[in-house]
Amino acid sequence: MALTPRAYPLIGYPKAWTPGTNGQVTGEAVLAVISTERDFDTFRGKLRGKFVLGTAMRDVPAHFDAPGHRYTEAELVELSKQPDAGGGRGGRGNFQANQEFAKKKTQFWVDEGVAAVLDISRGDGGTLFVQGGGSRDPKDPPSPAQVVIAVEQYGRIVRTLEKKIPVTLSMKIDNRFDDTDLNAFNIVGELPGSDKADEVVMIGAHFDSWHTGTGATDNAAGSAVMMEAMRLLKVSGVKLRRTVRIGLWGGEEQGLLGSKEYIKAHYADPVTMVLKPEHAKFAGYFNVDNGTGLIRGVYLQGNEAVAPIFQQWMEPFKNLGMNTLTIRNTGGTDHLSYDAVGLPGFQFIQDDTRRTETRSCRASRCRSRSRRPAAARRRSRKKKEPQSAEGSPRKFFSAIAACFAVPSYRREYLSPHARSFSFRSRASACSSIVSTGHGNRYVQFLSLTVAGSLTRSGHPKAS
Repeated sequence: MALTPRAYPLIGYPKAWTPGTNGQVTGEAVLAVISTERDFDTFRGKLRGKFVLGTAMRDVPAHFDAPGHRYTEAELVELSKQPDAGGGRGGRGNFQANQEFAKKKTQFWVDEGVAAVLDISRGDGGTLFVQGGGSRDPKDPPSPAQVVIAVEQYGRIVRTLEKKIPVTLSMKIDNRFDDTDLNAFNIVGELPGSDKADEVVMIGAHFDSWHTGTGATDNAAGSAVMMEAMRLLKVSGVKLRRTVRIGLWGGEEQGLLGSKEYIKAHYADPVTMVLKPEHAKFAGYFNVDNGTGLIRGVYLQGNEAVAPIFQQWMEPFKNLGMNTLTIRNTGGTDHLSYDAVGLPGFQFIQDDTRRTETRSCRASRCRSRSRRPAAARRRSRKKKEPQSAEGSPRKFFSAIAACFAVPSYRREYLSPHARSFSFRSRASACSSIVSTGHGNRYVQFLSLTVAGSLTRSGHPKAS
């Protein structure tokens, strides 16, 4: 909280993988924006024991439109068009230089002995986006305590300091690294098929989340939709030709770690592109991880051949607003792990509810009217995919993947730790993990034990 020149509480959250303050700490606030090498000399020897505002204050625009956004018909038409050819990724040198400069600045804060580094949230109006600050690898260099505070309060402190009025802050940050169990895991369950039981259709969502909310919208909502799709398939009594498997992934927010390790263990190593036998038997993967907005269509990930199939599947849901296919790629979630090894992996187009990865990521922000039809759509899609004569068409990449090693630009995986045990013996633990703050509403996942084994198939060793 702020103590002087006027006392008021601060809305703030520590960044992940950053240390605490080792008790209550009180000190002066100082604005110290370091953007060039010369700035280090400006502040050297002046920051010990102080709360450093290390980011220049940004503009806070007025909101004349709602923070959530429903795609208009015109926007969906534009999204469905082939995007213009880009001029390449570029900027790689600047990215590396910026990373090195950020590391140097972090070490400078540590060497100076700052009390904490304060940062601005990129949200406003009470919405705070908070992710990682330090490294989860204990072998990496240390970082200072880091806190994201509301932009309005950050601006108040900056304006006070600019008037040459001292500001005193006091914080107690209790961050601890729990290394009693370094095994991370995925939760996997399946409904067995019949004449094509060795072929697999997968649906999934990640169930980990950032720490400022309960994870309800990112991504317990996606997990719940996929679990409900499995439940509907089970209670419908439909005879499935292919096996339908659900994967609820751990470590997605740290770099798709859970799904990457699952792919590496079962289908292919994306570095060497050495394929496993299960690769040829895989029909397709469908992912939900864009909050609780209404499903409007599918990103094809460059797979033009699958478009007619999706058009047919979407036909019953056009009156619910699902009518768009786009050849474009979308990133940032677990379908990319499948796409990286030439397997059909898809993410859905959703309206933007603007509440993921924030302190508003809670159950009250889940739009149940959007989620109910979403589960029905997923059930319909999974009902048709396991029954079709052939699985989803693959991109041309998958035809040549077995012949050529593909250079990897993805993050290095952590060492896998494989563990398996009966879901029945760990039912309460798993239902608690998946519910992510939603209580018993999601324990219907236990019904999957009737259909088949639910195993903890784990993978990344995380610290």
